[in-house]
Amino acid sequence: MAEANVFFKTCRHCGKYFNAGHGNAEYCERLVGTSDKTCRDVGALRLYREKAKQNLEYNRAYKRNYARIRAKRMTAAEFREWGERARACRDAVLAGTRAPEELLEILNH
Repeated sequence: MAEANVFFKTCRHCGKYFNAGHGNAEYCERLVGTSDKTCRDVGALRLYREKAKQNLEYNRAYKRNYARIRAKRMTAAEFREWGERARACRDAVLAGTRAPEELLEILNH
């Protein structure tokens, strides 16, 4: 198998082995339960939703401030400055080096 470049990985959704080929696939193409969805479809959506939950407050604040630009109550430069501070703080909170309260303070101003 090594000579034929056949590589097996464990599916991140179902945990079963699958032929990953040459790519960097994380999910297999097996059907999930009785639906017509595959592990690739379900797993990718689940991962997106988990990330979206983590960034829910950030996304709300981003949309709110972007709307302020469109309403001309905030300049693009102010928005960029706010965005840089908010992203840095969000990443620090996710890494565990800052308190979530600090992020909420930045997001609400």
